[in-house]
Amino acid sequence: MNKALFISTVDNYINADKFLEFDFLKQDNDIDEYISDNFLVKLNSIIDIQQYVILIEIFLSSVTSNYFGLKLAYYIRLSNNEKLKYLPIIMITDFDVLTIKNKKNDLGEIFFTPNILISREEDIKERINKINFNVCEEFKNNFKKDFIDKIEIPSPTDNSTQHDISNEWSIYQWSRCLNIENNSEIKSIKKKLYIQYLTEKYKPNVSNITGVINNDSSSILYIDDNKEQGWEVILTKLIKVKFPNATLNLYNGQFSDKEKLINEVEIYIKNNKPEIVILDLRLHFNDNTDVYDNDFISNLTGVKILERIRNFNKGIQIIIFSATGKSLILDFLMQKGILGYVKKLSPNENIIPTFENINKFCNLVKFGIENKYLINVYKNIEEMNLHLSNHLSNINLVRRNELIANLNILFEILSSTNSNKMIYAMLTIFKCFEILVKSLTEVNSRKVYLLNNCIRETSHSLYNFAIFPGCHYDNYVSIRNRAHIFMKEKLNILPLTSNHYQHVTDITLKRNNYMHSNNTPIIVVSSNIHDWVITLNFIVNKIS
Repeated sequence: MNKALFISTVDNYINADKFLEFDFLKQDNDIDEYISDNFLVKLNSIIDIQQYVILIEIFLSSVTSNYFGLKLAYYIRLSNNEKLKYLPIIMITDFDVLTIKNKKNDLGEIFFTPNILISREEDIKERINKINFNVCEEFKNNFKKDFIDKIEIPSPTDNSTQHDISNEWSIYQWSRCLNIENNSEIKSIKKKLYIQYLTEKYKPNVSNITGVINNDSSSILYIDDNKEQGWEVILTKLIKVKFPNATLNLYNGQFSDKEKLINEVEIYIKNNKPEIVILDLRLHFNDNTDVYDNDFISNLTGVKILERIRNFNKGIQIIIFSATGKSLILDFLMQKGILGYVKKLSPNENIIPTFENINKFCNLVKFGIENKYLINVYKNIEEMNLHLSNHLSNINLVRRNELIANLNILFEILSSTNSNKMIYAMLTIFKCFEILVKSLTEVNSRKVYLLNNCIRETSHSLYNFAIFPGCHYDNYVSIRNRAHIFMKEKLNILPLTSNHYQHVTDITLKRNNYMHSNNTPIIVVSSNIHDWVITLNFIVNKIS
């Protein structure tokens, strides 16, 4: 004879072998938390010892619209306990299946799956004894086809949009890859019946995330109104594992007043100078709409913050991290010059494994760290543009405009994804040196003169190049030599006291090797670009 376990709010059924009280109304937590943390723990401890037919009163509440018993049946089916999830369940009610489905059609589909019955109280004993436990094994082998594919659990009522669902689903999946189990917010998400259903339905591929990517120091700022739902813990651990010398800071300001938020974030970034900003798009409740057009996109709070950042320094690396993934939005953001975009994937986007999405995120952070030099490059370019526009009367207008044009092209090159961008940047910087030096010096019969009355005519019309390390006399006076001479005569910089001489030499040699040698590989790295721009700005500032 089969043994039965009776689940009810009161012990009033004599045909059961064991009774387990469902005392949710005595608890302070919500129904999902109660079933996951309390009731299933007690139920598992019983089932681990003895196999039972499970009898459940369909309501488990004085409020007949709750159908807590029906919800419990779903939790049993989606349990991780293999001894529990396939057991026969008998729902005790006077209603028939169609009545229940009509009254509660989002959960009534369970009655059209194997190993669950509905019975009036007077028929229970007969039903219990007719059950064959061998069916449980067959049910287990066909669980997806016979159960998961036949039901559909709706998203919780507190999730107002697909955006919210994607956010919770991504939090849960990222936390699994990072083995984060003790955070209360993530635990709360995991308990939700909807999340358990999605996990069983899609069985997402989870792979542990380990291994350092980059050891360089960097300052990273994360701006997200949902950070406290679990992202704070997830990203803190991810950055610590992958980028141990990077610092992740969280923006903890208010999010209720949109304009105030935008202004305060701008001030925060200017004061704290992060090199990478990880930015959500929907930061204000007015952003939560599924209507997409150009006006909506341009008014998203995250987009407004992005524009503010780009206005004062285009070198700050911005990664968009959002559940919004419409192609129209992505195109708009790429035109704004973001480093990249990582989508918080929704459940139906399971074609992309979570660990691949995490790797994409980490690669963007890696690129951001590698590109952080652009912050100072952009700052120096802007300073040069300001001086060239307002102060340099020593350079004629045509050459001044040519210099400004090349400086603006330079940053576009460095911000591009072109594989040869470092070489092109070097050539552009050299062109700037060339324009500047030719504007201020003149070569005549192998003699160098300073022009435009910048200073007196050079004290030695023909220089003894031996006094300038790296300076050589050829059949012509090179841009490098003219720059060195100008720096000493006009700027009073001695060759042995400044790195600027060496920077001019380095760019000239690399440029000449690139232009005139077919065999020598030319390697230009970000530190070269940074140093050359610093020297160029130094010269521009000195002569203004």
